[in-house]
Amino acid sequence: MTVPHAILAYGYDLGGGGEWKITQKDEYGTPAVPWYDSDRDDFIDQATTVLLADAGLADPSPWNQGEDLKYHLGVKFERYAEWDNPVYVLAAHVINRDWEDTELLDMQALTQQVRDQGWDDKLRHAVETLGITPEQTGPGWILGAYQS
Repeated sequence: MTVPHAILAYGYDLGGGGEWKITQKDEYGTPAVPWYDSDRDDFIDQATTVLLADAGLADPSPWNQGEDLKYHLGVKFERYAEWDNPVYVLAAHVINRDWEDTELLDMQALTQQVRDQGWDDKLRHAVETLGITPEQTGPGWILGAYQS
C-alpha cells in the first residue's frame, strides 16, 4: 500500500530527474557546474559534499550528512514527487505530514521565523557556494507531495 505525504518547505525548488530548475544546465538539461560529475553519485549527494566542505567538514560521515548540513548551514535538501524520479527542494525549513496527520499552521509566526532566523541569507549562501542560480526569483513556500 502506498501512503501519500505532503511537504511544505521554505526555500528553492531545484527540480531534478527529468527537469532541473536551475539555470546552469547543459544542452541535455543536466546540471552544468564545475563540481558535478554525472558519472558519480547523484547531484544532491555531490551538492551536500560541497556545502559540508564549505562548512569545514571535508570528510563527514555519510550517515549524518543531512543532519550535519542542517546543523552547520541551516539548510537541507528535501525530496518530493516520485521516489524513482526524485525532485528536490533546497530548504531552510520543512514541514512533513502524511495522510493521517493535519497541522494548523501559524503563517504569521512562520513568516517571522524567516526574518528572525535568517533563512533567506542561509539559502543565498548555499546557492552561491554551489554556484547555482535557481529559476525561482527568490526563496518562498513550496508545497509538494510524494507517495511511499
